[in-house]
Amino acid sequence: MTWQGRWWVVVGLAGTLLAADRGEAQIVDTLGGWNDDAAGWSGRLGVTGSVSGGNTDVQSLSSAARAQWRGAPWRVRVLGSFRLEEANDVRSREESLGHVRVARVDDSAGESAWAPFAFGQAQRNPLRRLETRLLAGAGVEWVARRTEGTRISVGASPMLEYERVVDEGEETRGRLSTFVQATSNVSADLTLSLQGFYQPRLNRASDYRTSLTGTARTRIAGPLSFLARATWERDDDPPSGVEPDDWEVSLGATVDL
Repeated sequence: MTWQGRWWVVVGLAGTLLAADRGEAQIVDTLGGWNDDAAGWSGRLGVTGSVSGGNTDVQSLSSAARAQWRGAPWRVRVLGSFRLEEANDVRSREESLGHVRVARVDDSAGESAWAPFAFGQAQRNPLRRLETRLLAGAGVEWVARRTEGTRISVGASPMLEYERVVDEGEETRGRLSTFVQATSNVSADLTLSLQGFYQPRLNRASDYRTSLTGTARTRIAGPLSFLARATWERDDDPPSGVEPDDWEVSLGATVDL
C-alpha cells in the first residue's frame, strides 16, 4: 500500500470512530477523552458515510462533534451525534443526541478538588422505541487524586428524566447518577482509562441503568492516536421488546483539534 493509501485508511478509521464516540449510548461519556490542560477552545469532529450494492444494499451516515471551552475556573462541554443506516430499504439504525455540561474546576486545589457541575441532554432512538428523552441535573465531582500521570474521581448528581416511548406514553421520573473514573498515563504515548456509571431510579432502585467503559489510547504522531474501546451497558427496565444489554468494541484512530 502506498503512503497516500495508508493515510486515507487512517482518515477513514478516524472518521468512523469519531462519529461513534459514545454519542449513541444511553449514558454519555462526558468524562474521558478531553484535553483538561489547554485553556480556550478544543474539540473533535467526525463525519463518515458508506454505500454498498449488489447482494446487500446498504447506505449509512454518521456524524459527531464535541467541543470544550475552558477558562479558569469554568469549563463548558458540548457533544452532538447523529447516525442513520438503511439496509435493503429498511431502516436499521437511527439515533441522535445532544449534551451540554458546565463545571467549575479549581486547578489550584492540589491533588484533590471538588468540582460542582450541571448538565442537560436530549436524545432520540426510534428503533429502541425511544421517541424522546430529556435529562437535566446538577451535582458534584470529587477528584480524589490528580497528579501528572494519574486522575481518579467519583461523582453524583440527582437528575430529572422525561421519556416518551412509542406505544407506552410518557413519564417523568427522578434518578441518581453516580460515576467513578480512573485515568493513567502509563507512558508518554499510552493512556488507559476505566469508568463506570450507575443510575438508579430515586423511588425504585431496581429500575437502574449502568455502564462500564475501558479505553486504551496510543499516540501515533502529533495529534493522531490509535484508540481501542470496549463498552457494556444495561437498562434494567427497557421498553417491551427491547433487549436490556448492549455492548460495543471500537478500534480506530482519533485526531485532536
